[in-house]
Amino acid sequence: MSGPEEKLLALPLKAEAHAALVDLYALLHRCRYERARLVPQPGTLRDLPLDAANLAHALSGGHNQFHASAAAPFYRAVLSLSAPGLPLLHRLFLLGETVARPAVEGLLGSDLSGRLLAAGVLEAASRGLRSTVMVSALRGGFYLSDALRLRSDPEFVYVGRSSFLVADLATVALDRRGRRGRVLDVGCGGGIIALAIAPAASEVVGSDIVPRCIDYASLNTALNRVANVCFVISDWFAAVEGEFDLIVANTPCGWADPHTEVATVYGTGGGDYGTELQMHILTLALTRLRGDGEIVAGLAGPVIAGRHHIVDALRRCLKGHEVKVSLYKAFEEYNYLRSRAYRREGIERTVRYVAEIRRAARFEVEMTSYDRLRVASYRARILIPRLVARLTGGPRPKTTAPGG
Repeated sequence: MSGPEEKLLALPLKAEAHAALVDLYALLHRCRYERARLVPQPGTLRDLPLDAANLAHALSGGHNQFHASAAAPFYRAVLSLSAPGLPLLHRLFLLGETVARPAVEGLLGSDLSGRLLAAGVLEAASRGLRSTVMVSALRGGFYLSDALRLRSDPEFVYVGRSSFLVADLATVALDRRGRRGRVLDVGCGGGIIALAIAPAASEVVGSDIVPRCIDYASLNTALNRVANVCFVISDWFAAVEGEFDLIVANTPCGWADPHTEVATVYGTGGGDYGTELQMHILTLALTRLRGDGEIVAGLAGPVIAGRHHIVDALRRCLKGHEVKVSLYKAFEEYNYLRSRAYRREGIERTVRYVAEIRRAARFEVEMTSYDRLRVASYRARILIPRLVARLTGGPRPKTTAPGG
């Protein structure tokens, strides 16, 4: 929980605060901050199954910054050999840790540190300085969002690992077209996906109903000097005009347990285990696609009685459309702390997907893994929590998957 001294960065920024961030970005480039994406989050021994995938991704230049590792300090130590300031920047601007003030000023300089403090980008804590923002690196750009420790604030602007996966697949979809197209990012948040794919598009429009998201997106646009992107405050498609060659949607993917009113999967996605809003967005998106347009979406849902519930939801929602849905499993989770709700609903695990929807001769759903090694690692990681939950909570009720 955030204390009274912890506040979200005030947006929009004053000119002097913007100038301080420009200087910070220049320092991040000099320190090769983009390599911070290779470093996993600190984890525990239970995260050992993930380390094979983390190491493989680090060696291939992939994204690890939202994954856990039992040996995270090892990655920082290796990277510090070629980029000495990187471990401190990683702790400050990605992990959101408090860092001793002399260390921060030694790297950033006392002048820049002071200006960032005055701007609210840094704040004083009991043992040093900490950042009010998280800085993510993707496709050559740096993108601001709120520090993760502030996520209890209702206006919190979030960047998660699915943003990286959706941006990657959306770029592939644009490259495959062989021409630059018009793109819409629905529910754009801080604009990281829209801005990351902008070089491959002729025009990108981002929409979000939360004004703070649009403020962040506009700031990220200015800091990264992107010219072909605009952002609008909109309730999904309401304030957006025209049709698009590609529609991107990293959808809200949560299910609220009706017995506890606590989200047990992800954010808030409405009924039907959090898939209701996801399906609503996809249905609207199909009405805004040009003839050969595509949709790339981040989705999530539970596995119930061995069936991926998202597949049943897609069939109910899109079966009347001539489209092919390619579902890529990205990662799997099992939340032991909410195992009682999982057992009550018959949930075996939850899965995060990246979906690609294209026009086809008939409706079809196919499923594969976005990264087989990563998915296998996550499946191994959740075996022990599932076993403990079963041993401590009694037998799980027999359940038939809805729609199955």
